[in-house]
Amino acid sequence: MPIRRESTPKSSVLTWDLRIRDLVHGFVYLTALEARAINHPLFQRLRQVKQNDVGSMVYPSLNTSRFEHSVGCAHVAGKMAVNLTRSPAWPDYQHEIGLERDSFEQVCRLYALLHDLGHLLLSHLFELAFDRQAGNVPLTNLCKEWFGGEGFTKLHEACGYAAATRLLKDVDTPEDVSSAVLRLMQSKIISRRDSLHPVKLLIDSEVDADRIDSTRRDGQLAGGEYGSYDIERLCTAVFLTRHSTGWQLAYTHKALGSLESLLLDRYRTHTWIHFHHQVVAMKIAVRELIGMLLADGAISPTSFPTDDPRTMCQRDDIWIWSLLRGMNVSEHDKALIAMRNFEHFREKKSNVALL
Repeated sequence: MPIRRESTPKSSVLTWDLRIRDLVHGFVYLTALEARAINHPLFQRLRQVKQNDVGSMVYPSLNTSRFEHSVGCAHVAGKMAVNLTRSPAWPDYQHEIGLERDSFEQVCRLYALLHDLGHLLLSHLFELAFDRQAGNVPLTNLCKEWFGGEGFTKLHEACGYAAATRLLKDVDTPEDVSSAVLRLMQSKIISRRDSLHPVKLLIDSEVDADRIDSTRRDGQLAGGEYGSYDIERLCTAVFLTRHSTGWQLAYTHKALGSLESLLLDRYRTHTWIHFHHQVVAMKIAVRELIGMLLADGAISPTSFPTDDPRTMCQRDDIWIWSLLRGMNVSEHDKALIAMRNFEHFREKKSNVALL
């Protein structure tokens, strides 16, 4: 049953159908449309796709999945969207974008929820191996071969657009919301003169819902002291402004301390977690092993049928680890044997050549 109206945040005009208790944000409220989206097989796949690929090999509690991050990102984006509708410039912006307030909030939240839908096995690590294997072949050609679409240079973006197209249709998304979300996912960069530009910045900029959630979540789960910036302040300090080049996002001066804390903690998580020397060594080892699977054809475009959600749902980290552990490595290839021993059995003597 839908949650009673009085039990939900009063600042939003949306009606909530589901709530999830989250480690970072407490209760996260979801609309009926969002609940249908997260229950779709293409979204459920993200439960078994780690956000930090092999980071948990060094930081054992760093097991963030793309699923929980995406839900958290939608929560943050929703709070920011509510504040955008309080901007003095909102009436002019609303006239230009042509969306009612509830539809605007839903577009922001749904785009945030689906922004990582296309991440494949081990997230960016698989893409690093894919890009390396591509050699001199244009990535736009390979992305089109694997997932269709035009102009994509990142495999996860091409996959995300294809998967979102199927998911949004399956969950009966209103046309105005669906077309806006797909337009946002179709391109990495949207013109500043496009009315959707502020929504793009809400999820993809230096200070956005994506980084606000992930930096706190990664810092907390890694056991570090970073990630203590004021999320509420960042969400309530954002507003719409119009320049000669188009619509932009801006923050009040009261958020300066929180902005600085976010940027500093993002730097520290990259330095001490993502680029920890042991994490980097593990990334290199697994990247080379994934490259072998790609070269041998064990992983190919047919491995990821976005038009077959139930099969695609199984193409996650569990699937690739089973491939990696069952792959045939020649006894004469000492480098690959060392990499696999390092990844499987933590034989640290094997990582010297990787650093």
